[in-house]
Amino acid sequence: MDILICADEAERQARDMGHTPDDEMTLYVLHGVLHGLGYVDTDEDAFARMHAEEDRLLTAAGRGALFAKDASQLVDDGSHDKDRPEGTP
Repeated sequence: MDILICADEAERQARDMGHTPDDEMTLYVLHGVLHGLGYVDTDEDAFARMHAEEDRLLTAAGRGALFAKDASQLVDDGSHDKDRPEGTP
């Protein structure tokens, strides 16, 4: 699987979103990996689930939530397990 990232776009988006270009590129890589694992963001519910998973993983890795406006929604109580593609942790 290849993931291509446009550093110029990441810099623009980071500025608009209020975080660093490094954070934005990290988000792009994680987003691409989740797509590779079978996650989709084609409708409103799937979009919300995928971005919540991104923030859950970033928080678990010590980076903190980058997408969610309210980090309190990121508590991993196992309730999102059903949203993960089969075979993913």
